[in-house]
Amino acid sequence: MQSLVMRKSISGYIDSVTVISLSVFLEGLFLFLTDFRKLILIFCKPSFLFPGLSERKQLKNAKVFSSGSSCISNYKEMKKVTQQVLRWGMIVALVMTFACGSDNDDDSDPKRTSFGIFTMTADGKTAKMDGEINSKSLENYEAMAKDYPDVNKIQIVNCNGSSDDETNLKLSKKVHQKGISTELLDNGTIASGGVDFFLAGVKRSIGANTKIGVHSWGGTDGNGNSVSASDFPKGHANHQPYIDYYMSIGFSQADAEEFYYFTINAAPASGMHWMTAEEIAKYKMEKK
Repeated sequence: MQSLVMRKSISGYIDSVTVISLSVFLEGLFLFLTDFRKLILIFCKPSFLFPGLSERKQLKNAKVFSSGSSCISNYKEMKKVTQQVLRWGMIVALVMTFACGSDNDDDSDPKRTSFGIFTMTADGKTAKMDGEINSKSLENYEAMAKDYPDVNKIQIVNCNGSSDDETNLKLSKKVHQKGISTELLDNGTIASGGVDFFLAGVKRSIGANTKIGVHSWGGTDGNGNSVSASDFPKGHANHQPYIDYYMSIGFSQADAEEFYYFTINAAPASGMHWMTAEEIAKYKMEKK
């Protein structure tokens, strides 16, 4: 988040420089055009008409030559005006060079590709996920989706669970709503909340030599006592958020309940059950 704020600040700074540069350029251009007639008179200066003579003799001969011409009689004024216009020209050139340089620097900055546990690949449509889902993961995903609106697949390297189940369910629902597919890469592992995230994919595929682990959830009650899903009878309200989640990502109610109760009875919260090929097929972990 800090990087985004910093980028916005830098962007605002560059916009301010551009506005100031344009203002200075227009003012300089106005002065230049205003004094353009006087600037042309530089070609009438004595050193141009009488090269090789001292400035005093040039002026003397110039007065005779010009017969009172305003070009020569205003030579000193022309010199002053010319210097002023040249100074403005230098200022305008420097400011515009700085502004253009700032724009070029901004354009040449590599686009951000890392967003917490997510990393965008070169095609701008596929993200890789590696790590535990945490309280910042939803925020990081949204930042990635903003910078890469065409992302349509998340490839999971490893995700052994979630340290924040509430954020995990919100993140997973959003991924499903965006029509994103998920893929567990070869030799990858997903477990616990990582499995819930994987199931959010509108299309799901599983590579070779992978591991998929499920178990019961655990926590504490209002009195600080340890509890787990298996402590509550089937149909208890504490089970419903997970069943509702599976239904929200496309499971029928029957399939959602069957898979949920399978997971919480497969292993205690302190353990892990690694799904067999038969179980993966039975619970429709892959979806074409």
